[in-house]
Amino acid sequence: MRTWPILAVLAVACTGKEDDSAPTAEDDTATDTDTNTQPAVNPVILTTEVNCTKQQSAGEVWDTQSTVDDPQGAETVNGGTFSVLNEDGGELTAGELACGSGTCFGTWREQLTGVGCSAQGEVLVRFVVTDIDGNSSEPYDYQTL
Repeated sequence: MRTWPILAVLAVACTGKEDDSAPTAEDDTATDTDTNTQPAVNPVILTTEVNCTKQQSAGEVWDTQSTVDDPQGAETVNGGTFSVLNEDGGELTAGELACGSGTCFGTWREQLTGVGCSAQGEVLVRFVVTDIDGNSSEPYDYQTL
């Protein structure tokens, strides 16, 4: 029996080297064909107005009004928050938004927060709204004028 040819084949097979010239089934130009995209579920803030007025009985009062929408319908936006930030990003005050029928409202008073009308142009108001399913919008920043 001739064992030399068999041993030679086994010796080459046991070296662990791969034949780089052999064709492979992999395609380096493969693309992702997964087309399952998640539907949008987060509410959005479309527009915002922020005004500060001096009232005889309440002093200086800031009022906000935002128009909002949600993929499940604007009426599903049921609340949110606002934060008043200084030029360095520090929070000066924060509060809750009341929402209904695609509109959200918020307010704060200078007497309670220390942020009066003289801060116009120096503060940024950041809004976030949520829908009835707990989904949150991206933060919406409004620079006061």
